[in-house]
Amino acid sequence: MHENSLHVAGTDDMVSHYVWNDQNQIIAFCRMEGIDSHILFKDPHLLSWERLAYPRLNSDGHQSFIDSNNFITDTYPDKRRMARIFKVNIHSNEVKLLANLNSLKKYQSIPGSHWACDLHPRMNRAGNVMCFDSVFTGKRALCIMEV
Repeated sequence: MHENSLHVAGTDDMVSHYVWNDQNQIIAFCRMEGIDSHILFKDPHLLSWERLAYPRLNSDGHQSFIDSNNFITDTYPDKRRMARIFKVNIHSNEVKLLANLNSLKKYQSIPGSHWACDLHPRMNRAGNVMCFDSVFTGKRALCIMEV
């Protein structure tokens, strides 16, 4: 791929969060063929793609690669105010729940302002520890957890 080349993914007007791995692949939460899901773009030209862990993972999330074959992602709080972090294998589509955390109502955004605390999980370079933001203790905090 040339440094100055530009490639556009064939999404259906929606792309949210995305991340690269060391195999020059991209995972993005986006709409493809009318379905919102995590998509693995297998090449840097964004032509070959695969839907990951659908329908088990069917909500937007912030992805972070553990290694070239596995990533973590979070969810926004559900109607019971629970937010989750999952580990996903891109080859087997295996999904493992790593954390299930209460996102207290007092941290819910109101129209016109963003007050919410998204988990935003991130991996360390060794791929064995993640950090994430949380309010499950009643205060905003940075948490770390072995994976």
